[in-house]
Amino acid sequence: MRIIKIEGQNLELTPAINQFIELKFGQLEKMTARYQPFDLEIRVGKDSKHHAKGEIFFAEVNCILPGPSIHLRVVKDDLYSAIDLVKDRLKNQIAKRKPD
Repeated sequence: MRIIKIEGQNLELTPAINQFIELKFGQLEKMTARYQPFDLEIRVGKDSKHHAKGEIFFAEVNCILPGPSIHLRVVKDDLYSAIDLVKDRLKNQIAKRKPD
């Protein structure tokens, strides 16, 4: 598994955010070993700049692997929760997929 791109939108990607993303998605390494290639593009950020009740964050992942790719997006009021939830949903999608 390779993380080929981590991108931020309306948000500065700090080393802490990058490290958190790499740690969370690194947990999927063992599950993804059977799929080659297995590349991830991850995008995180603020959904928009003008919400009335605080900030809304999103995390989305585009997974490029043999067969149909997987695209997931999660919107939450906490960036780290959004990253964690999108990782969990990706894990579930990978578990459901049958190897070729």
